[in-house]
Amino acid sequence: MTSQELLDHFKETPVLVVGDLMLDHYLWGDATRISPEAPVPVVAQVRDTYTAGGAANVAMNLAALGAPVELFGWTGRDVPGDVLAGVLAANGIVYSPQWRSEDKPTIEKTRVMVRQQQLCRIDREAHREVYAFDSEACLEKGLALRDEYRDHTLIQVGIGAHSTYSVPESTLQKIATLVHELDAPLQIHLHETQAEIDMALEAHGERPISVLNRLGLLGPRTQCVHMTALSDDDIELLSSTNSHVIHCPRSNMKLASGISPVDRLLKAGVNVALGTDGAASNNRLNMLAELQMAALLAKLESLEATALPATRALELATMGGERALGLEKTIGSIEPGKAADLIALDLSQPHTQPLNNIISQVVYATSGSELTHSWVAGQPLVRDGQPVTLTPADISARVARWPEKFKAHQASIDLTGSDLS
Repeated sequence: MTSQELLDHFKETPVLVVGDLMLDHYLWGDATRISPEAPVPVVAQVRDTYTAGGAANVAMNLAALGAPVELFGWTGRDVPGDVLAGVLAANGIVYSPQWRSEDKPTIEKTRVMVRQQQLCRIDREAHREVYAFDSEACLEKGLALRDEYRDHTLIQVGIGAHSTYSVPESTLQKIATLVHELDAPLQIHLHETQAEIDMALEAHGERPISVLNRLGLLGPRTQCVHMTALSDDDIELLSSTNSHVIHCPRSNMKLASGISPVDRLLKAGVNVALGTDGAASNNRLNMLAELQMAALLAKLESLEATALPATRALELATMGGERALGLEKTIGSIEPGKAADLIALDLSQPHTQPLNNIISQVVYATSGSELTHSWVAGQPLVRDGQPVTLTPADISARVARWPEKFKAHQASIDLTGSDLS
C-alpha cells in the first residue's frame, strides 16, 4: 500500500492526523475531541524524524491500548525489515516494509497507521492506568516521586528521557534545567544504531550526541545507553564532558544494533558501565551474562584478544556502575564505609574449575546459576539460591497468565511470515 492508497482508503472515514512524534504530546489531547462512539483510524505523523525506532515506540504504545496496529516502513532506510518484524510481532504489531521513500511527499514522513476494527475509546477515563497524559504531567509525577524518596537510603529517582528522536527538543530543554537545578541523574538512549544517526543528520543536520551537548545535557550525571555508533569526535565529547556510557551487549546483539567500541571508550578515559536493557530485547536480564558478552565483544569489535581483560570487565560491572550512578562513595567495591552490597557464587561445579584464575572463571565460565546469596546494604535478599523477600510460586503464577494474553492479541492480527523468536 502506497501512501496515496492509504489516503484513498480513509477518504470516507474520520482520520486523526497527529503532529509530533511524542505520544503524550498529541494522542491524549487530540483523540479525546473525537466522539468515543466513533471508529477513529489514527495516522501518526512524525514531523521531525522518521526513524524506525521512533515510529516503533509510538506503535507499541498504541498497541498497548488494545488497538490493532500496523507499522509501515521505508525499505532499506531503517532496521532490516525481518529484524524489526520479529521484534514488533512479539508486541502484537504487524510490520509492512513496502512504504517506500518515493511515497514520502504524499503524506510527509507518516509512519504509523492504526486500523481500528472496533470502536475506539482513547480517553483519560478509559485509560486511567496510564502513568501520564503529557510530558508536563510525566515530569510533575516524576518530581513528586523524587520528593517522596528524597531521604530513602536505597532509592534514587532520576530523569529518564527515552531518546532525542522520541522526546521533543522543548521537553529536553526543560529536562536540562531540572538536571542542573536538582543535580539529578539523567539516562537516555543514545546512538543505539547507525540508522538513528543517519536519520537525525538527514532531518536536522545534527548528530544526536551534538543535540545533547548543545542543550547542556552531557555531563557527569548523564548515562548514555547503548552508544554503538561512535566517531572519534563523539568519544572525545563523552570524555571531555565526563559523561558515562551504559553498555548493553546482549540487547545490542539481539536487535542487531551494533557493538559499542568499549576498548576505544576506555582508552579515551570514558567511564563504561554494564546494563541489560529491557526484557523485550534481553530475555534473561542476567548481569553475569552481560559481563561475559562485554568481555568477548570488546575483543571482537577491536580485533584485539587483549581488549577488556577479565579484571577490567569486572570493574565495568561493579565500579563502572557506581560511577555512572554518582554513588562511588557508597557502593561498588568492598571496603570500610561502603554499603554491604554483595553476592556469593558457588564455583565448586566442574564448569567453573580449576580456580587458578578466579576472576577469569567468573567472567568467562559462569551463567548465573552459581549465585547462592545476595545482600543489599547488608540485608539478605537471596539465601541458598532462593529469594528471601519474594515467593517464586506466586511470581510464576502471575507470569503464567501472560501467554494467554499474548495469544488472544495475536489471534486478532495477521502474523503470517513473522518470526516471533
